[in-house]
Amino acid sequence: MRWILQLIDVFKYIYSRGIIYGDISCYNILLDKHLNVKLIDFTGSLINRSPLLALYLVQAQPLYLSTPQKDKIFAFGLACYYILIYHIAFYKLFNNNIKNRYKQRIFPELKSLGAFKVIIRGY
Repeated sequence: MRWILQLIDVFKYIYSRGIIYGDISCYNILLDKHLNVKLIDFTGSLINRSPLLALYLVQAQPLYLSTPQKDKIFAFGLACYYILIYHIAFYKLFNNNIKNRYKQRIFPELKSLGAFKVIIRGY
C-alpha cells in the first residue's frame, strides 16, 4: 500500500509541474535501497503540450476508454494490480487475447482488491 501511495504522490507532483507521464507501468517503477518508489523513463512524457512519443504496453492499453485521462487511470490501476498481485493482468495470455478481453470489459478477478477494482476497471 505504501508504494501505491508513493506513486500517487509522484504523479500529483509531476502533474503539478506540467508533465504528463506517458508510459505508466510497473516496468517504469523502481525501488531505491530504502524500498521507496522511483519513477523512471520520462521519454514518452508530454511536456509543454508536446506529443507523446511512447505507447502503453498491451497489458496497460484499455482500448475502450474515451479520454486520455481515463486511459491513465486504467494504466495506473493495472500498475496497482501488479503491485498487489505480483504479476500483470492476464499474464498467461498473448497480446491479442489481452486486447480482446479489455475491449469486452473482461477483467481478472478483483474481489480481493477492494476499492482498487474501481480504478483498475477505469470507472
